[in-house]
Amino acid sequence: MGFCGSFFRISLFLWIYIVGLFLALLAWFTFTIFLLLVTNKDAGDMVSKIRVGEHTIGNYYNDWVQHHVVNGYNWEGVRKFCLVESQICHSLPLGNLTTIQSSCCKPPTLCKFTANSTYWEGPPSSMESDCKTWSNDEDKLCYNCKSCKASVEAKLRKKWPLYFSINFIILAIMFLIHNISFWVVFTHEYGLLECI
Repeated sequence: MGFCGSFFRISLFLWIYIVGLFLALLAWFTFTIFLLLVTNKDAGDMVSKIRVGEHTIGNYYNDWVQHHVVNGYNWEGVRKFCLVESQICHSLPLGNLTTIQSSCCKPPTLCKFTANSTYWEGPPSSMESDCKTWSNDEDKLCYNCKSCKASVEAKLRKKWPLYFSINFIILAIMFLIHNISFWVVFTHEYGLLECI
């Protein structure tokens, strides 16, 4: 729309493009701030101390990922698409397991399970909740174990600063495009290029 407005000198298209781009830039900026609060412990701690009336805002760093990804209704999707369908537990290496493989693909070590050729056997009276959650079913394994959820959360926290950096670069590019677009609209409206 911006290209058509600029090429055919249609001011309405240019202004619609500028306003739309500004709203997209504002939404992207809001998302970037949210990512900063979720991925940066210091920023999360700083915001958690802000009081609004009688309530504190809360620590996004500690709460958001845990409530909305790990313990929330989104866990089923994470379990299905990130763990089961990616076949992370399909063929485990004999030596070094990743943290997620160690906590999601085999029973916790404290359960004292023993491995047979195709499945794990454990003591029937284990009190640990992760031991009770374990299943030999390949679609279940220990995907709902607390240790698996904690490993996925740790991996997310490790990766999100990278996503924040990429998001910040995209935000800078959008800001540059918006400024160039605004300059084009301004020069088109007031005919500044014709004077040169």
